[in-house]
Amino acid sequence: MPQSELFTPSTLSVSDLTGEIKEILEGHFPDVRVEGEVSNASRSRSGHVYFTLKDEDAQLSCVIWRSTRSRREIELEDGQQIVAGGEIQVYPLTASTSSSCARWNRPERAPCRRPSKN
Repeated sequence: MPQSELFTPSTLSVSDLTGEIKEILEGHFPDVRVEGEVSNASRSRSGHVYFTLKDEDAQLSCVIWRSTRSRREIELEDGQQIVAGGEIQVYPLTASTSSSCARWNRPERAPCRRPSKN
């Protein structure tokens, strides 16, 4: 691609691009259930719980807000297998994604659905 094409009027600013990513992801995944293994679980001074939900191929940063955690008495531990439900959130400042977990349980015996790789 010639350098002159990089600076056409259709070029997006970083803020515009991350805003569009936020709109697309949050609009497409308003409520999602994800199964995985808890790692790096920690409770902040503010009472929020931060952890990573992972499987053998990927990981997702997750948060349980203090107000949500106070309604459920379950302690997350590293290595624990869970199904987390909530919404995907994008933080435009860093273009990072996370799942805001509103509910979580131990998984059912049925394996989780994996998308096919075409």
